Parts: sequence; C-alpha cells; structure tokens
Amino acid sequence: MDFQPLDAAHDPTHTMFATTQGFVDYSVGADVPNPGSLDKLSPLMTSIYQVLHLAGDQTQAADDLCNAAKDPWNALRMSRLIIQHESEWANSDKWKQLIARDRGTHGPRAEHAEEQKRIEKAGLVG
Repeated sequence: MDFQPLDAAHDPTHTMFATTQGFVDYSVGADVPNPGSLDKLSPLMTSIYQVLHLAGDQTQAADDLCNAAKDPWNALRMSRLIIQHESEWANSDKWKQLIARDRGTHGPRAEHAEEQKRIEKAGLVG
C-alpha cells in the first residue's frame, strides 16, 4: 500500500470543521441540523473522510472520523496518509480565536487556561 499525501484548505483555528462556529456548534451539542455532518467539515477533513471510505450516512462524519482509528482496518489506512497542514502551535493567534469564540458561548473553561499555559511555556505567544 502506498502513502497518499493530502493537502487542502483547513479551518483557520485548526479544528476539523470548515468554520470556528461549526466546531463550537458540534462541541457543545448546539441545536442545529446535523452539527457533525460531512458538509460542515473542512475540505481537508472531507478529503480524509472520503479517502478512508467511512461507512455511514455522512450526518455523523465528525464522529466517524473521531472513532476511525478504533477499527484496525481504518487505522491501517490512516497510517498511510501524509496530511499536510499548519500546526496549531505555529500560530498562537489561531488558538486565541477559537478560545474567544468558545468563551463567548460557554464562558471561561479550565482546559483553555491549561492549553494557554502550554503554549506560553513553549514560547509560542508573542
């Protein structure tokens, strides 16, 4: 089996979704139609989903991707992908954008403070 490189547009805050709001809707279980559907994913995640040939009706594509590695055959296929994208650590402004959007919906959360500490410790905050 050969390796398959993938490179496509990705959400500016590095979630699997095409928009930050799409991620927030999915993560909080917002009352919106099919928050984890294939059409809400970023082009990069859509291409990964399609390459893996995940079963389902595509309304739960985010869940399917999150659980894909639990299946040995999917894990093997995933191990053959070379996915090119900018690391969320490379640009701390992207992390701040995601936190700001989420904080506007839920208020401050402890895990965000911990992630901010890791970013600062790594020297990635300007």
